[in-house]
Amino acid sequence: MKIRVSKGIFDIAGADILVDVALPGPRSVEQDSGGILDPWMLRQRVRLTRYPVGPHLFGLVDRFWAVEWDLPNDTDYSQQVLTHPAANLSVGHADARSTGATAGHIDARLYGVAQELTTRVLVGHGWTVAAMTTPGGLGAFLTEPAAAFTNRAVPLREALGIDETKLVERITAPAPPCPLSKRWLLAW
Repeated sequence: MKIRVSKGIFDIAGADILVDVALPGPRSVEQDSGGILDPWMLRQRVRLTRYPVGPHLFGLVDRFWAVEWDLPNDTDYSQQVLTHPAANLSVGHADARSTGATAGHIDARLYGVAQELTTRVLVGHGWTVAAMTTPGGLGAFLTEPAAAFTNRAVPLREALGIDETKLVERITAPAPPCPLSKRWLLAW
């Protein structure tokens, strides 16, 4: 079956059925606040945008998302999230609670499925871009069981064998103006 998607064609089992599927554009928190506790406060502090996946990751990745913040000096913001039953592959400024991370440090991490409420602490100016897997989608990227990452955050190098330094360099390299999330997509 071939499925025609707005940005490409899936070839499934060699059949010749074409189905047009329109992919939606980016969604703001106003349109989709799933998993976020107190979305009103989030909108006051940060800009979060969610992007649909293309056909090449359909069924494995639920969405891409990007968050940017610029908080006043001596201000921090703690955002609580009730996570989806999915993992996040992210690159961005480290959580302010991270020990040993210097100001402005950029992490590349896999956040496994969290079984409890999570909190991310933001300070100063920063950003994060990520891919959120579908439930069960993480296993397609791993050589070990996805359950090994439940309630854990580990460097992408450890989880996927990705050269984090090169990935961060590609994402943060000067480029023509485009949203950070698009740079994330291009870096892969």
